[in-house]
Amino acid sequence: KLDCIERLLPDKNIQDKINKELIISCKKAVGDFGRKMATRAAHTLLPAEWWSTYRGGCPNFARITICILSQSP
Repeated sequence: KLDCIERLLPDKNIQDKINKELIISCKKAVGDFGRKMATRAAHTLLPAEWWSTYRGGCPNFARITICILSQSP
């Protein structure tokens, strides 16, 4: 995921914001990521739908993730 971020977003300020969001919200399951409903939904929703719903405190990371997850294989 970090390779994608560096390739798709050359702006180092945005890369730093995304990294901070990942550490605070995603890895520590803070905010919407920590909800039991979010964990259950991860098994029933498509990845792009899940991100659209539970992106919570990661607006910068969510924007790029939804683009990547919405691509056809």
